Amino acid sequence: MIGKEENMAEIRDLTVENIWDEAGFCFQQLNPEAPYSEGDEERYLEGKKRKTSFLNEKLKKGGRAKIAYRDDDVVGFIEYYPIEIAPMEIVGKDLMVIFCMDVKERRKGIGSALLKACLEDSRKLGRKGVAVTCADDHWMAQSFFQKHGFVEVAKWAYMSMLLKKFEEVENPDWLQGSFEPKLQKGKIVVSIFQNDRCPIIWRNAEVVRKVADEFKEYIVINEYDTNTKENILKYKEVGAIYVNGRCVVGGPPVKEEEVRAAFEEEVKTAKF
Repeated sequence: MIGKEENMAEIRDLTVENIWDEAGFCFQQLNPEAPYSEGDEERYLEGKKRKTSFLNEKLKKGGRAKIAYRDDDVVGFIEYYPIEIAPMEIVGKDLMVIFCMDVKERRKGIGSALLKACLEDSRKLGRKGVAVTCADDHWMAQSFFQKHGFVEVAKWAYMSMLLKKFEEVENPDWLQGSFEPKLQKGKIVVSIFQNDRCPIIWRNAEVVRKVADEFKEYIVINEYDTNTKENILKYKEVGAIYVNGRCVVGGPPVKEEEVRAAFEEEVKTAKF
């Protein structure tokens, strides 16, 4: 237990006893307008189970998280890792990296309390700073971290990498290179990268597998396990899904019709 802030949210360490609390929070926080397909309840349940196992394994290797409670209800969390094992396309050394942070209520001080706990914990563990990747149209807004002393050190597309140093340390960087698919003549090659860091990744993969079955005479599915940093470095990808080398599914929940449209387009243009 960490203690209570003025907002009356109690910040606790993630342990094996409360690990399910964080694993289930992600789905609860989905935008009400997010696509919801038949079978999603089972998909998300399996995704949460996988997330629980993932967290349990990462805790043994130095992964950390803080959970915010109000009257025993989860109202937020922050999850962070030593950069050497972080399940992200980011490289560096001697830093902690925030993978994900979310809160149930905005502008209540919960996010600030969680970030403060993360920074204090990282400093105690001997890390030389804390990094985060974010964007202003994302729930982990760049402006929030800048308000707390983070500065931008790298940019890629719409994403920014921010760093708050405790002492002198080399800046982190994006993983260089990109995934190169194994294409097959006369086939639509679907490359699924499975990482259990987030229930949405499993949910999206299951949606793609379901729709792919409608085109099974044309499609070959290759699956890659990226639950280790070694495989992330090898494949240069974490949780996206590619169709003939084109990324069609990233982070947010994908709609079945979007996947179907991508397959139909490939069928039209392919030479079988």
